[in-house]
Amino acid sequence: MSETIGNLLLTSKRSPFIDWQRGKVGPDAESAVTLRPQSMAVLQILFRNAGQAVTKEQLMTSVWPGVAVTDDSLVQCITEIRKALGDSDRKIIKTLPKRGYIYDAPPEPTEIPTPEPSRRTWRFPAALLAVAGIASVAWFNRPLPKAVELPAIAVLPFNNLGSDPKGDKFAAMMTEDVITDLSHAKDFAVIARNSTDVYKGRAVDVRAVGNDLHVNYVLEGSVEALPGRVRATAQLIDVKTNAHVWSERFEAQGDDVFAVEANVTNRIATSIAGHDAAAAANERSLIRRKPPSQWSAYDAYQVGLEASHQMGPDSVQKAEDMFAKAIVIDPNFARAHLGMAWVDLLEILYGKQPPEIALPQMLAEAKSAAALDPEDGEAHAALAQAYSLLQDASNMQSEANRALLLAPNNADVLVMTSTFLVQSGQSDLAVGNINKALSLNPHYPFWYNSTLYPALFYAGDFARSYEFAKEAAKSAPINNDFLALDAAFLGKTDEAAKAKQMLRDLDPEWSAERLLSNFGNVSGEKELERLISGVAKAGLQLCMSKAEANAKPSAVHIKACDAERAKI
Repeated sequence: MSETIGNLLLTSKRSPFIDWQRGKVGPDAESAVTLRPQSMAVLQILFRNAGQAVTKEQLMTSVWPGVAVTDDSLVQCITEIRKALGDSDRKIIKTLPKRGYIYDAPPEPTEIPTPEPSRRTWRFPAALLAVAGIASVAWFNRPLPKAVELPAIAVLPFNNLGSDPKGDKFAAMMTEDVITDLSHAKDFAVIARNSTDVYKGRAVDVRAVGNDLHVNYVLEGSVEALPGRVRATAQLIDVKTNAHVWSERFEAQGDDVFAVEANVTNRIATSIAGHDAAAAANERSLIRRKPPSQWSAYDAYQVGLEASHQMGPDSVQKAEDMFAKAIVIDPNFARAHLGMAWVDLLEILYGKQPPEIALPQMLAEAKSAAALDPEDGEAHAALAQAYSLLQDASNMQSEANRALLLAPNNADVLVMTSTFLVQSGQSDLAVGNINKALSLNPHYPFWYNSTLYPALFYAGDFARSYEFAKEAAKSAPINNDFLALDAAFLGKTDEAAKAKQMLRDLDPEWSAERLLSNFGNVSGEKELERLISGVAKAGLQLCMSKAEANAKPSAVHIKACDAERAKI
């Protein structure tokens, strides 16, 4: 059997259809389906060792390197492969009890022309690096890829615009704090202060700085500390073009000068290095000028990130393709795995995959991201989300706390974790974090809407929850549930009725118990009472049917519903 897979389409009378470039598998081309990255990786290893036993340990070590997973993850992959192949009698993928598996349908390769890039082409895992022309490297001993090269930012010493020499120390403190805040951003590298202090008090050519420090961007700023307030200006410059990518003036007031300074530095960092902030937007504009064949893992990740934040069914597919492409280029790129975890969540939201399939995928991708970069607060926030949906309150709380500890000034993390705090009965803290996030990122991305409305609803802020839910429902009709609840509490009866009808058209069997089961339970009595009361005001269904409750033993049960079902 040939080891060269590359652009080969593998078919024969006795073999299934396997298109390695598109990650599609089936009994034939017409019925082929796209496999998950992990499943395609398992199939790739079995295929390469056709006719030979491959142990569970070999499969798990290769497909989930450095990540602790159970046998269930591998069994799910095998089940998915068999289903795609139509191998219900297990004649193609054979189980060797207590040993592993064997692929028993060696195909006859037939070369086909290289297809044009497809949006589904890149739904591949790290394990398929061999497809990218590394077939000569032994599978189990492939070299680690080069680390992703992130765009770099140099923060030049802020200038003191005040007449008081003490302002020099304040400017130095602000420079240090901006560097510290930016260093928490995982999409950019930040040059250490000792490398930029040499430019203090000097007129500099940013292009020369870029060459000296090998950076893409230079941040310049000035600050003036006045009694009771701080004024600051900052500008981000692309060193290649000398163009101002972003500039803004900040002013904050308060008696505590250190608190005021912290507020300003946090806002500067958020404006520059957030997912949808100035530097990322500029990077994406540069990426679009490149042919996709020349994209790096970082390039594909940024395009995927932009698509995922557009919050639409079509954009979710593009995001999935781009994150998967990034993983093919560099399987150890933690942020690409994180992006794939959020894609799995969006696929639940848009009904593209049922929770029982998407949730294990989300958990596995989030675990991979956190294992590859344990200091990434967003990876731990994604883990908290997965555990929330899996009704694992203990791990949810632990990961949410870890995320906030690692990224206390990251607006995205503050928003992501707000719902988890509410679910654990910490509504006041959640609202405080939401207010801080919106202060740090007033021009927030669209996805904030669908994350903020449930937290604010459970916290009892129905007016603000209503505004966010109304926006979120524009892209995902399932968000009409909280829109109906908020509108009912606010006395907007016509709008509540309209949202209720749209929800029923989408999900006739919607119930509060199903909501809690699918999107996370709440432990606080006040929060649960608000939900029960809102459901009654909106005329929605509180309880699952007895048949549904019996069919889903792990679903969340409301005591009043159990009492009603007991009467039937």
